[in-house]
Amino acid sequence: MARTKPTTRLRALCKAVFNGFVFSVQETKFVLHQLARKYVRAEVFVAWKILKAMDLAPKGSLSYRGIETLC
Repeated sequence: MARTKPTTRLRALCKAVFNGFVFSVQETKFVLHQLARKYVRAEVFVAWKILKAMDLAPKGSLSYRGIETLC
């Protein structure tokens, strides 16, 4: 797999993990959910990114009420 794309390698790894060859499905889902939650909070819903989206959005598409919904 040295000459394959990273996406292909990741897909093979995910299939092995989720099919129960390495760990059971419940434990895998639990750990991946925790990691995804940390990533989303640290990288996606960052305050400056939300404010930038509000500034660049067309009129009324992203208001303070929408931000309250996100939080």
